[in-house]
Amino acid sequence: MAKFIYQARSQHGNLTRGVIEAHNESEAVSILHQNGLTILSLEAKDRGVLSGNISDFFARITRKDVVFFARQLATLIDADVPLVSALNTLAEQATNPPFKKVLKEISTMVDAGSSLSGALSKYSDVFSNFFISLVKSGETSGKLHQVFNHLADYLEKQAEIRSRVMGALIYPMVLLVAVVGVFIVLFFGFPFPPLNLPPIIPQILIILEETGIKELPFATTLLVAANKLLTQFWYVWLGMAVGLGAWASQYIKTKRGRETYDKLKLQIPFFKKATQGVYLARLSETLSTLVKAGVPILDALKITSDVVGNKIYQDILMEAKDEVSRGFRISEIFSRHRDVIPPIITQMLIIGEKTGKMDFILEHISKFYSNEADAIIRNMPSLIEPIVILFFGLVVFIIVSGVLLPLFSIIG
Repeated sequence: MAKFIYQARSQHGNLTRGVIEAHNESEAVSILHQNGLTILSLEAKDRGVLSGNISDFFARITRKDVVFFARQLATLIDADVPLVSALNTLAEQATNPPFKKVLKEISTMVDAGSSLSGALSKYSDVFSNFFISLVKSGETSGKLHQVFNHLADYLEKQAEIRSRVMGALIYPMVLLVAVVGVFIVLFFGFPFPPLNLPPIIPQILIILEETGIKELPFATTLLVAANKLLTQFWYVWLGMAVGLGAWASQYIKTKRGRETYDKLKLQIPFFKKATQGVYLARLSETLSTLVKAGVPILDALKITSDVVGNKIYQDILMEAKDEVSRGFRISEIFSRHRDVIPPIITQMLIIGEKTGKMDFILEHISKFYSNEADAIIRNMPSLIEPIVILFFGLVVFIIVSGVLLPLFSIIG
């Protein structure tokens, strides 16, 4: 598909500029005519990489841009600003060049007669299926500003959960990098100014071996073996690490690999409850938002399965979609998976199905598991810290004892 920059005049005499995608120029002309536009100029857009600003080329559309767009568009629509004018205003205010371009093109399509959801669907790499479906339901119900407020709240909450999870993992990752760095310096040195440190452990072990001690302590024997493996066969270990990493990344992309990886995330000690809480909160909140917006339950289950982010829960939701279409209830399907869906959720869903307040029940489930996961994530560093310190202490103990014990034997 090629892109064409056009300037045209609408049936009301308004001047319109924008970009349209078509296979060729004649198809672009046909599309513009079908939208009731009188073409003033039409030219192919240059797709060269070096044709634009280098900073624009490296810029990327972030979740923050989408959240900001949803929140501001809700405010403008609530203030009775026409949709096209609101989109033009947000396009002018956008500071991210790629997102500014997307908003301008969406505004042009809407001005030419396209629905907002239809225009957004052209940019599925920016706006998710969940986002587009909610906008479509808002257009149908006439509550577009409420839908965009729901979208902004939902996206902000998901971004906050993701940020807290990443924040909780920073501390152990920093300690792990520190341990690996100490190992590298001790065994290989740091041959860069201003330190220029020589490899310490290999030199000490050479001295100990030259003393002629017949029986080395276990810790020293362990260090000698590690030194030989790391210094003499480092390329083998490096090749194995790279190969294993490449195999793992490819395996996870397969259906079976993804299922195994997602199942493992729900079974790791210390992380099991927090991981399960995050997924259950996302599942219930997404489903609640869709049901509130008036999306049909079968479509809501399908969209939720796309955004839940875990193959185990995705399969459960797709099973629920198929079974609900045959007349079963969601609670009945969820009750079959007690290992990953607690019975309390099933019981609450039964109440929601009987009273017709499914969205209300799902919202409370979401709040409960969001708070629970949040509390666990906040305490995660304090849970991981003792394990990391014990591991680090064990490594230091082996290194120190492996060096000092033979020295004591020599002195004795």
